[in-house]
Amino acid sequence: MFKSGFISIIGNANVGKSTLINHLINQKISITSSKSQTTRDAIIGIDTSSSYQFIFIDTPGLHFNRKYLLNKMMHQVTLRSLNEADVILLIVDQEYYQNNQEQNFFDIIKKYNKKIILVVNKIDLYKNIIIDKIILSYVQKFHFDAVIPISAIHNNNINILKKHILEFLPEGKTHYPPGIKTNINQNKFISEIIREKILYYLHQEIPHASTVLIENISPIKSSSIVNISALILIEKNNQKKILIGNQGNMLKKIGIEARKDIEYILNKKIYLDLWVKVEKKWRNNIHYLRKTGISLNFN
Repeated sequence: MFKSGFISIIGNANVGKSTLINHLINQKISITSSKSQTTRDAIIGIDTSSSYQFIFIDTPGLHFNRKYLLNKMMHQVTLRSLNEADVILLIVDQEYYQNNQEQNFFDIIKKYNKKIILVVNKIDLYKNIIIDKIILSYVQKFHFDAVIPISAIHNNNINILKKHILEFLPEGKTHYPPGIKTNINQNKFISEIIREKILYYLHQEIPHASTVLIENISPIKSSSIVNISALILIEKNNQKKILIGNQGNMLKKIGIEARKDIEYILNKKIYLDLWVKVEKKWRNNIHYLRKTGISLNFN
């Protein structure tokens, strides 16, 4: 009996959603950061075996303060993910539990008739008594079909989580050919790697006010080197100055670190050319939002 289906991963910022999906499929496809709004689109991760195909959807999360069109689109991406899913994973940790922020998620997910698993992440950081308190707090407020404590970063209980997911999935056929790990195209993946470095090195509003568009990818003539030209959009001139840095040092640092990761993934030498452009209110501009590749289609 072969089973397949979609598994939507939701939770607050910094609870480990992207780390979890990377470990679930044994490949990095989703960028990670402690900052909110790291994931802006539905990132598909695929795990296929002889008996199942899991299609994990790393969501941008639910956006209750939708100041920009970007936030509205991210919110809709998550709602679509929940609607398409066969199983929903609600990821929490101690900080999330202490802030008592789960009610908004409960109000949304209870509208969907789905199997819901509570996943308590980062158990390597807590004593058992704290883990028990977190679990008790949630099961008193909401009915979960399963509760699994895990440590995504250390792979603790990941196989147990997969076992429960398999139990809840329907019989079905494969949606993607075996061997395919993600639906992300090369341009999207490269732009996300560059954005990951911006998230790492810059703070406050700049990571949220920036996005990366791949302008060109082409081999250099008479060379094995691939030329990649990328445009970083930012909203204000003072943000551009900070992003570029003194004598271009910050932009250079971002480029060096991004190039290392891209070369490792492509297994090719690359020349990475980064440009910065001020585009006021790009987060409310449908033209640029479409260029970022945000999609509501998961198939």
